[in-house]
Amino acid sequence: MINSYFPFKATPEISSTYTITAQNIGNQNCPTLILAFFSGAGANLGTTQVNATSGVENLPFEIATASGQPNVINSGRPPNLTTLGQTATIVTATIVAPGATRAIPFVVRVPAGTVVPSGDYTANLTAAVYYPNGSNIKFGSSTTVAVTIHVSAEMSVNIAGGSSLATTLAFGNMIANDVRAVDIQARSNQGFKFTATSDNGGVLKLDPNPGDGVNWQVPYTVKINNGAPLNLSTAQSVAISSAATSLAGVNVPVQVTLGNPAGQRAGTYKDVITVKIEANP
Repeated sequence: MINSYFPFKATPEISSTYTITAQNIGNQNCPTLILAFFSGAGANLGTTQVNATSGVENLPFEIATASGQPNVINSGRPPNLTTLGQTATIVTATIVAPGATRAIPFVVRVPAGTVVPSGDYTANLTAAVYYPNGSNIKFGSSTTVAVTIHVSAEMSVNIAGGSSLATTLAFGNMIANDVRAVDIQARSNQGFKFTATSDNGGVLKLDPNPGDGVNWQVPYTVKINNGAPLNLSTAQSVAISSAATSLAGVNVPVQVTLGNPAGQRAGTYKDVITVKIEANP
């Protein structure tokens, strides 16, 4: 029903509108129809969420009106439904004449900020139609509704404190062992690692190149997540987490420590470090 759920979306994910058609097979007007959904465990849908299950992971969802807002009978169970457990209901108050049909629309709704691993989540619900019968509510008929939600694998990074994807660590006049740091905010719905690469192979190079044939450069090392110093002469990967982050993500510290600039020509030295977030199975 939901082909692709983005777990870091700031608003609820809502499926397309589906309908269940009810028919009045009696000989009197039916003033109200109640469409009730039940999970196999009798869990309440709406104010309490039921889980779509994939392996050992659970994805909470709700059945809602076509406008996307849960509409729940506050009394919990209508009369005479004791064998079916609690209900979440969508109510249509239109009169259904004898022999007439009424389409009852509904959507599947995943609350905002629900972070779960990627995969296909499924659950089977029983959708039952009820109608007033004197002081009670009488069962009409039921059908099975299969709920399917595909959760995509999502990972992202940005400079902590904003949405920027780049920043500059300025050392000013270079001094050996001087340190500059930045926090990188990461969000992921699975375990992840950082892989760091350097445009200049782990050194700051004089920029612009004076063209004198001398390789003016200053070495440096990088620490990711307070780990061991890394030399970026080749790509370096550091495992950050074996599980998903929260909706807010996590801030991962990155520190750059200068080597010895002695004997280097005066000027501006630069390098570009790229930090990529990747799955860490």
